[in-house]
Amino acid sequence: MFFGMLFALPLYVILEFIRTYQAKSDPALKAQMDREPKVTFKMLMVLGVPAIFDLSSVLLMVAGLMHIDASMWMLLRGGGIVFVALMKQFALGDRLSANMWWGVLIIALAVALVGCSSMLNGHPKPEDGKSAVGPSASDLLVGISLTIAGTFMQSLQYVYEEKVMTGSTAAPPWLLIGMEGFFGTLICTVVVYPLAGIIPGNDHGCIEYLPNTIAQVRGYPPQSNPRPSRIPRAPPCRHFRAHRLPSSISAIRSKTRCPFSSSPSASAPSSSSSTPCLLYTSDAADE
Repeated sequence: MFFGMLFALPLYVILEFIRTYQAKSDPALKAQMDREPKVTFKMLMVLGVPAIFDLSSVLLMVAGLMHIDASMWMLLRGGGIVFVALMKQFALGDRLSANMWWGVLIIALAVALVGCSSMLNGHPKPEDGKSAVGPSASDLLVGISLTIAGTFMQSLQYVYEEKVMTGSTAAPPWLLIGMEGFFGTLICTVVVYPLAGIIPGNDHGCIEYLPNTIAQVRGYPPQSNPRPSRIPRAPPCRHFRAHRLPSSISAIRSKTRCPFSSSPSASAPSSSSSTPCLLYTSDAADE
């Protein structure tokens, strides 16, 4: 995701070059560009903060997904709307209307019901003599807490980006996306991935084993992804003409009379021949 956002930087440079070229013959555009804040090193560092919020939200929500069901996890992510509304009202100073607050209240109630649904339903009952395996109450509480914390970090990212784009900084959108991708890729490469190779896990003793990842990308070892063996084909019927062979065929073995022959001798298969007649049918012919 971060690596894909990184490609917004070349696009930002190209768009700024086009605007600078057009401003030579457009005084209004030149005056607008003069009023815009200059891109400084401090601005670039400020634009890297959303990458930290984004990465933290992903880590928290993925960790929460390991303790709760995916259906509950998806619904709990809707709580980000509640956090964004509260921060827009009290942090950014944007006044929300009454109908917006009613919508926020309904969403908050729905998220609370989703969080309590597993507690209300209890543990699954065993069926047909099989013991039902389900998450314990502590796992559910941990998963719900981690997911809500992840949505809160995601809400911080949204509010921060809006503040950066509309405040005194007024960063260009393409530059914001590109710098977030740059810092996100840098943090993942330098910090997150090395830590994943140190923290204990179930991938050769750690969370992410780098040699195993490289081997999977390259397609090795071969035994982990074997190629399908070639299926031998029997010779076709002598009455079948090769020029009628369609591009997509399916061979059907038949021990009955060949439909392409009108001779009585072909009504029964020869006992000396061990290969039955093959009838070729086309998928396109059925249409």
